[in-house]
Amino acid sequence: MLGFGAFSEYSVSEANDAPPTLPDYPGTGYPPSYPVPLPDLPNERHHRIMLARSVALSMQGKTNNVIQSFTLTASTTQTTISHPLVGGFSFIALMPTTANAAAENCWVTDFGIGTAIVHHANAGSTDRTFKVLVVG
Repeated sequence: MLGFGAFSEYSVSEANDAPPTLPDYPGTGYPPSYPVPLPDLPNERHHRIMLARSVALSMQGKTNNVIQSFTLTASTTQTTISHPLVGGFSFIALMPTTANAAAENCWVTDFGIGTAIVHHANAGSTDRTFKVLVVG
């Protein structure tokens, strides 16, 4: 904790006319996903609490960056990463999780709306698995 205290000590129900619990706002990312506050809510105190929680989570590194498992396609020289958060200005990092993946020399190109292309060696191995981090 960064000195913000436990999140449970802040309750939306403390605010007059606020819902008893936080509304279910889906986060973005898999897994985990953290709530993303809407740009505007009718209850200002409720909105400030949601914003404060989001800032505190961000300060702890919980920023809804996409982390997923990804396996290179065997017997080809490129594999497509597909996720709705990938865009033209995204940063994609690959972390090998198997020995065959660690031996790969990969690079990412062709960033588009929801996709990017990973270039790699043409190998028959099917266990070249990475964790993928998408930022931005």
